[in-house]
Amino acid sequence: MPKSPRVAAVTLAIATTALAAACSGSKSNGPSAGATPATTGAATTGTTTAASTTASTTSAAPPQTTAGGTAVGACSLASAADVAANYGEQFGAGQPSSPGGFSNCLFPPPTGAVDSVSFTVAKGSQADAFFSANQSAYDSSPASGIGDKAFVSSDGGAVGFEKGGTAVLVHVVGFEKLAPSDLQAKQEAFAKLLASRLS
Repeated sequence: MPKSPRVAAVTLAIATTALAAACSGSKSNGPSAGATPATTGAATTGTTTAASTTASTTSAAPPQTTAGGTAVGACSLASAADVAANYGEQFGAGQPSSPGGFSNCLFPPPTGAVDSVSFTVAKGSQADAFFSANQSAYDSSPASGIGDKAFVSSDGGAVGFEKGGTAVLVHVVGFEKLAPSDLQAKQEAFAKLLASRLS
């Protein structure tokens, strides 16, 4: 059974640190909506592996150093309860990682489910290039009212924004039951929540 672009895109790479630094690269040849932000290394941010964790409010994860050199912990910006309230489903506790030196937080699906939410934070000298590289990787349109500038992909699989010296890319996998416009609305609402928590 063929996978949808949002599910299949989980294997796509995010903008590498070198790509972000150079702000160069190319669009993916496959469906661009739903592509995961990639950084240096082989880490993926949107796995559909079932997790045995239950949805709960997660405590703040320790800050991780980003490629820009400033400490920021993605998982400190949102809890599983925040994600559940926004997307209308239960998710496991946020799992921090640092692909390519950026801070990432993945909220996995509970056992037997497939929908997951993750977001990557780039701060400091890498923020603008990270935002630009990811915006150009998606078939997207500008989104208003989120940080200083924002975009949302046409299928709703990704939303990115930049606020001050921080850029964030939110990526979802699954959500096949939602129309793109409904998913876009949920994505934009979650991005606004994250933006409100950035200083």
